[in-house]
Amino acid sequence: MKETYRLPFDLMQGPLYRVDMLRRAANDHILVFSIHHAIADGWSLGVFVQDLCTAYVMGLSGFRKAVAVGVMGLSNTLPPVPQTYSEWAAAERAFWQPAELEPRAAFGSRSSRAIAESGAPSRGRIPPRARISA
Repeated sequence: MKETYRLPFDLMQGPLYRVDMLRRAANDHILVFSIHHAIADGWSLGVFVQDLCTAYVMGLSGFRKAVAVGVMGLSNTLPPVPQTYSEWAAAERAFWQPAELEPRAAFGSRSSRAIAESGAPSRGRIPPRARISA
């Protein structure tokens, strides 16, 4: 398993995730996900794991399913998806129009100018340490 996590991701070629199934015994497996942080945050990973567990429970039957749903409290159905990725992207494009972007860009420009005029050190222009003589 350490080998899986030590492999770097190629950000230019991808993929930015890997899935491995490790077999420990005939009925004992471990599903390992390696996911680059550029494509998943804590919230989305939580949703992913919850949906993965639900899908697994949906594939169970009999006593195992009863235990997973009753004792472990796992769901037996996936929640409906409120909108597709295409619908979400269209809503984002509709929202981020010039009327919304211009005030934000102006604020950023004013803030950058104010910082530059304040004389505060910028990245790469850190003043040398003062020498303390005894």
